[in-house]
Amino acid sequence: MPDYRIMIVDDEFEVREGIAKCVDWSTAGFRIAATAENGQDALEKAEFLELDVVLTDIKMPYMDGLTLGAELLKRYPAIKLIILSGFDEFEYAKEAIRLNVLEYVLKPVNANELLQILLRAKAQLDAEFRAKQDIEALRMRYEQALPLLKDQCLREILAGSVPAEEAKRLMEQYGIHLDVSNSMIVAVFNTSAHIPAGSVITRELLPVSVRGLIETALEGKCSYATFLSFDTVIVVSSWANDPVDNMMMAANEICVECKSLFSVEITAGVGRRCAETSSLRESLFEARSALEYSRVVGGGKAIYIRDVERMSRQPFILDSRYEQRLVAAVKFGSTEQIESEIDEILSQLDGTVPGEWKYRAYVTGVLNALSQIIGRYDLPAEEIMGGEGMLLFQEGGSSELSSLKKWLTAVCLRICGYMSQRRQSMAGTLVEKAKQFILEHFAEGSLSVELVCEHLHISQSYFSSIFKQATGQSFVQYLTDLRMDRALELLRETDSKTYEIAQRVGYDEPNYFSYVFKRKFGESPSQYRNRNGA
Repeated sequence: MPDYRIMIVDDEFEVREGIAKCVDWSTAGFRIAATAENGQDALEKAEFLELDVVLTDIKMPYMDGLTLGAELLKRYPAIKLIILSGFDEFEYAKEAIRLNVLEYVLKPVNANELLQILLRAKAQLDAEFRAKQDIEALRMRYEQALPLLKDQCLREILAGSVPAEEAKRLMEQYGIHLDVSNSMIVAVFNTSAHIPAGSVITRELLPVSVRGLIETALEGKCSYATFLSFDTVIVVSSWANDPVDNMMMAANEICVECKSLFSVEITAGVGRRCAETSSLRESLFEARSALEYSRVVGGGKAIYIRDVERMSRQPFILDSRYEQRLVAAVKFGSTEQIESEIDEILSQLDGTVPGEWKYRAYVTGVLNALSQIIGRYDLPAEEIMGGEGMLLFQEGGSSELSSLKKWLTAVCLRICGYMSQRRQSMAGTLVEKAKQFILEHFAEGSLSVELVCEHLHISQSYFSSIFKQATGQSFVQYLTDLRMDRALELLRETDSKTYEIAQRVGYDEPNYFSYVFKRKFGESPSQYRNRNGA
């Protein structure tokens, strides 16, 4: 197990040092990450430390141990709290229970007692650590989620977003028994049909029932996988021979059985056979198209797309996985990544006849993907696209891949540049708004990072990241420096009392203001005024 990180909090230096020296921390399984002399100091330090345990006194100035515990529980709920207290009062103990304190121990405590406390804390942390690593429990959760994972896997494969080798690996991982070495075919069963009064089936149970009928009908005849999608059941099957005839026969049997069992008329659309998982997307599209012809040829049976429509394959539609990778490269990638994605996309056009409509249709798919980014982020389309690229689509325009690659690369790089500027500008604007909000409210003792993030409508983690990157300081450090700088001005230029200055710069507790001032400048406010006051 790892050594756990602990912070010791007590307002007496001798107590902190005594605790630090009296325990063999390595034997206890801990290492001291920090010490703090009051709750406020501890809370500020906890922002930068990944603590496991905080060992704290109760009675401290500025912020007591119980208030510290409440704040830690709110911000870092995983941290364990050990309280060492000189107070044997029921109210303190009751509050400690409410805060889920690990140990509540009365002072004085000797070295051996403290070691035993730490060992008990370590045992609990170890148990929680092992629980998170419990392979059997993880396996059970995985098994529970497996049906959903299977369905999602099939959806991704049918969407065309998974390469063939990756699709094969995922199907093996999720136990999808589909033999991709045989011819595959997609069928879609529409279960949105009218359910007559008196039927034994209900609307919500019909898709599940049809799925059961499908699996019973196909079992032992082929390898298959099914999943539900709204009012349809989608089937991918693989046959050793005659996939179309066999799938049509099975689908018709299922439609007849559904009518017989439930008095409900369902219709199935069947796409064409395909040899690769990358073609399943087209077979699914065809199966859905076949369903539309139920208005013409009637429902309650299977409809094969080639019987009703003589469509050709569309190999020059931009594959969704290429589109996703290109969009990711344009938004976040390097020049090399963008060029690599464009090369792979254009490699699909090798061997095509220059100037033919398929070429233009394929490139239009690429442009549509890029246009969505331009529109979504309100980028200047004319500047990004440029007039020279449109010449490629004019009658008689050049369709050489080299010209196309040069233009697409330039377009993608311009989008990438604008996106980078937009992110930097947006982050910079947020930081400036935060600074302005802090400047307007720093005199309020209740000002916190939560209030700033609520004002900006962003998460605390993102705000902390961009604020630290822009200023080199955390929110607390920045706010403290701002308050201290204003305090220096007031001490030099006014005769206000120290407690009045404390309130004017956001400290409700004058003693804590003096503490922070001395910690930063090495002298008290009154000492500074004596040297620099008007």
